[in-house]
Amino acid sequence: MSFIRSARSARFSSLRTGALAKAPRSIRFEEQNIEEKKSRRFVRLVVFFVSLVVIGIGVVVGWVFFSHPKLWSESSSISFLFAEERPDRLPKRTLAIFTIDRSKSAVTIVALPDALLVDTLRGYGEVPASSLLGLREMENLPDTFPLEVVRNGLGVDVRAVIRGDALPTSQREIIEVVEKWNFLQRERYELLSFVKSLRKDQVSIVDGVSSQFFVKGDDGAFRVNPSRFDPFALDVLADVNLRKEGLMVSVVNASGKQGQATKIARALMNMGVDVIQITQTPTQLEKPEIVVSSKSQTTAVVSRMITRMFPQAQLRVDENEARKWRADIVIFISD
Repeated sequence: MSFIRSARSARFSSLRTGALAKAPRSIRFEEQNIEEKKSRRFVRLVVFFVSLVVIGIGVVVGWVFFSHPKLWSESSSISFLFAEERPDRLPKRTLAIFTIDRSKSAVTIVALPDALLVDTLRGYGEVPASSLLGLREMENLPDTFPLEVVRNGLGVDVRAVIRGDALPTSQREIIEVVEKWNFLQRERYELLSFVKSLRKDQVSIVDGVSSQFFVKGDDGAFRVNPSRFDPFALDVLADVNLRKEGLMVSVVNASGKQGQATKIARALMNMGVDVIQITQTPTQLEKPEIVVSSKSQTTAVVSRMITRMFPQAQLRVDENEARKWRADIVIFISD
């Protein structure tokens, strides 16, 4: 019996000793598991925050490249009003129309005389309604005014005012100007690639005075010479996509002033719009109106261009009203 008790005691002692020996190993294993879990949790957090950063960058890039409407996507050509700013010389400002046309693979720059007079539909601040001399003081005017004036007065659909130290006179200088544009967002690189691909003979610098597009009067101011400028504007500066749409436009004078509809019709025709009727109505409007015959025409290239000409105009769909004036689009000119 004593032998059995001693054997049991020895066995119990060995089991207890083994358990005690295994205990530190188990504790170490649990501690190792805890460390591994912490490490995995840290890695997950790092991956999570990196993903947030990547998503944030993607959102910013998407906003820059896709949230803004493309200026060039709807047109074969795009024009800007270039303003040369040289405070160290007189005159301090030189203006030009800057047109990039991918349908003709060409860039055309038409220099405008500073003292250019063009009839406008309205004035702004101290600028007379019949004068474009205020363009020399564009820093005191919102860009919408000179753009509206050039569209309505010359018949060139300029999209923005761009400024530079000097008017570009070569392909290299044009590339430098395009590289500095920050309003084109995703299209700047497309335009830049296009300009770089041009040959020297595809870049034209035209002086509006020597070409007799603008004639100097006895008062020292220049005025548009329609017989020379209008054919050039239609052939070189107009967007061919406007003609492809084939939409017919009627211009109705609702201002009570003679000749307003004729001026706008001339500008539209310079842009390539098919103006089929110039007329007037005894009903006078406070604001211009643009009437289209169907909802789909509100997104037409012609409709978008006309709304740029009249940013304050009301656009509405009225098939009966459009049919009354026998056109797809009717423009009512206000005072």
